[in-house]
Amino acid sequence: MKKSVISSYNFIISDDYKLAEIEMEIMNNFESTERWLYLGADAVNLDFARIGITMRDLRSRSYSSANPNYYLFCAFKCIHNLPVVDLKSMENHVLREFQNYYRYPNGFTKRAKFYESDVFSDCFYNIDYEDFLTHLHYFLYTNYRQNFVISAMDHGFGVVDGEFIDCIFNQKVKNENRYRQMLIQ
Repeated sequence: MKKSVISSYNFIISDDYKLAEIEMEIMNNFESTERWLYLGADAVNLDFARIGITMRDLRSRSYSSANPNYYLFCAFKCIHNLPVVDLKSMENHVLREFQNYYRYPNGFTKRAKFYESDVFSDCFYNIDYEDFLTHLHYFLYTNYRQNFVISAMDHGFGVVDGEFIDCIFNQKVKNENRYRQMLIQ
């Protein structure tokens, strides 16, 4: 994953205590690097996706010793003070909904199970990755917008195309702006 290099947030805290509190919350969200919902991919198996969460550095989730082709495609930034129980609940809700949505024509889910235990994993196979990405973002944006840092796509002339959940992409992802354009709401 690309490292976010943020040395400081050049922000003047207001004398108004209510405004200062809002500004401090924005700064804390901007600088936070601890709570993420991420989408993993496989460099060889292009119809594989993995949804997960972390409350640590994203690098801890960016590889798999069992699959050297696995990498984090992107990660959606949660607000800094999102309770862990809410983060886990959100992840479980997404996985259940996607388990029901992504199905084979015979009705079986595309969500993988662990071989020995037969328990569902956080992995999906035989999906259209770009569709999966945009569906995930839309689902999070419409159901959990309050849990995420929201960004806008601005062309620098005051023209804003729309907003999306703030996300970072793996350095191996080519043309990340194309993907951000796909996510704009």
